Amino acid sequence: MRTSVIEAIKALSINPDTLVAVRLTQYEVVLDKILETFTTLGQRGKNNFWLWEHFRGQKAVYSAGDGNNLDALASLISDAKRVWFLTEEWEGNKGKGNYWGFEGSPASIVNVIRELHHFEYYIVAKDFSWLVCENHHNTLIGVGELMCKRIEGLQQGKK
Repeated sequence: MRTSVIEAIKALSINPDTLVAVRLTQYEVVLDKILETFTTLGQRGKNNFWLWEHFRGQKAVYSAGDGNNLDALASLISDAKRVWFLTEEWEGNKGKGNYWGFEGSPASIVNVIRELHHFEYYIVAKDFSWLVCENHHNTLIGVGELMCKRIEGLQQGKK
């Protein structure tokens, strides 16, 4: 298992056309928009962990019985061409804020997540219409009408 997203990207030889760190000049704008759109924290959330505890609006949750949510995640986001990928900083390497930001294809992001162990991440539509995350309880949480409908569909298929 890798210890960081950057290590996983390098180890998997992922093409920068399919997954790349958000430019420093764009990072704060993207993070602020995510925090303002999906949380009650707003910009105060930059230094918070567990953003999922502060989601606003409609939410839906899903957890695979075996604790492996990656197939479910892949199905939830597969039709998006590009998404934002926000990962919590858990190694203490980041000078400002608690998140690393990436932009890429859902397939590349899922491949990277498969290489990592127990970390929280957020995947956001490029138009900020939905968000899906996985927390340290192995629970997928969706925010936004479309993602909630998709997760509810997974729940119905599970019964």
